[in-house]
Amino acid sequence: MQLYGFQSSQHSLFKLTGSFFNPGPYAGYLAVVFPLALQFFLKNNNRAKSVSFNTIKNTLKNLKSQPVIAFVMHFINRYLSGLTCIAILLVLPASMSRASWLAVMAGSVIVLVRHWRKKLLFLKPAMKRLKIITFVLVICFSVITFAGMYYLKKDSADGRLLTWKVSISALMKHPLGVGLGHFPSAYGEAQAAYFASGNATEAEAYVAGNPEYGFNEFLQIGIESGIASLLLFFGMLVSAFRGLFFSKHWGVMGALVALLVFGCFVYSS
Repeated sequence: MQLYGFQSSQHSLFKLTGSFFNPGPYAGYLAVVFPLALQFFLKNNNRAKSVSFNTIKNTLKNLKSQPVIAFVMHFINRYLSGLTCIAILLVLPASMSRASWLAVMAGSVIVLVRHWRKKLLFLKPAMKRLKIITFVLVICFSVITFAGMYYLKKDSADGRLLTWKVSISALMKHPLGVGLGHFPSAYGEAQAAYFASGNATEAEAYVAGNPEYGFNEFLQIGIESGIASLLLFFGMLVSAFRGLFFSKHWGVMGALVALLVFGCFVYSS
């Protein structure tokens, strides 16, 4: 509705923001939802193949039976999740958020690999040539995709690279952290020292600014809270992934991967 002018956005410079202030956080939210919806669709799509017409007919005869509830829930899960995936794919490109696109791809890979694991494991050895061709095509597609994303907003990408470079130097200078909310001052000092060293290029001088965020959640946590806190955060993530792996919540794992990938490129929201 925002794209077609039926609903006003939350920012005068962007047509699409959802209920957020700009498209970035909204695109991140959609990117996290997509792998979960994809898992629901694939899981229920498989079940649909085993449901015969006679099963549905017999189930509908007894409206008070438990199978009716299960069938209705299956129908809702399958088609609502599929509709959600289609809607996200239609809206996400309009956000122009490259971080969300990468997040969707990363989260979807987790779900698809797990869903097709048996087919991937039982490929015949004679299909070795097909595997090699597929691998080469995937690499070429990935290179073209990343190059296209880079040149789509080249100055923005160069600015992020400079921010990460300066943030790493600030982290090395303050391994114990500078305190919550003090990232801008620490970054400003590190950036001034970097340009004073004479190692900066003209392109970096052109895209330099005074960001309030590190455009990378991991770097920002390390700078504000210290390396020890960052290691604790990584430990928490390892524990979360371990629990998801053994409980086989692949959709949630894909959503978490999408969130972490998105967090590598954006500011705290």
